Amino acid sequence: MGCAAQRLPQGRSLLGRSSCDTCGQTLAWHDLLPILGFLKTGGKARCCQAPIDPGLPLAELLSGLVLCALVQAHLPLTWPNGFVLMTWFLVLLGLSLLDHCYQFIYPVLLLPLVATYWLRPGLSLTTFYQAVLLGLGLLVGLGAFAKVTQGLGQGDVYVLSVIGFQFGLAVVLWTLIFGCGLCLLVCLSHYLRGRFEPNAPLAFIPYLTIGLALTQIR
Repeated sequence: MGCAAQRLPQGRSLLGRSSCDTCGQTLAWHDLLPILGFLKTGGKARCCQAPIDPGLPLAELLSGLVLCALVQAHLPLTWPNGFVLMTWFLVLLGLSLLDHCYQFIYPVLLLPLVATYWLRPGLSLTTFYQAVLLGLGLLVGLGAFAKVTQGLGQGDVYVLSVIGFQFGLAVVLWTLIFGCGLCLLVCLSHYLRGRFEPNAPLAFIPYLTIGLALTQIR
């Protein structure tokens, strides 16, 4: 997912070996080991000593922890719950990386999440219509809020609308509470270290992803 998130916006093929973003040299397999590759080179590219974004190994660590917690909470992973869980995890991971690196997402990537709704047990037309109305209501309401206040990005609106469609309004609210709380903690950490930039673009989808994961860990 990290490879796709980095290459798709650049128009690069998903096939072929990875290369250094700075000098273009092909990377060895051990350079790509999650977290270990970053630690092994001291946070710098082995080929040209350019600094590596520390957000990438942090994303790898958080992704691993969240996945382990989700799997543990939903054991045994049976059909279709296991498939739905992995689909949501992988898609939101890719969207989080896109948002972190480029501050935009491809809305079409949300379609697999919408499709997983049809795998819900006990699905009826009534619940489907209710879910559609809620999703559209969130899309319109949050879209208007984002346009007026500039407090949310369009990608954030899409993600929250799909979460509402799949999980309901209560999960949307808790996702926002957890996501905003985590975001505030990170901003406070940056402020205390003198690295806070008030006007810098904020990637909020990673926080929404963790917030949603917390609502599903029980």
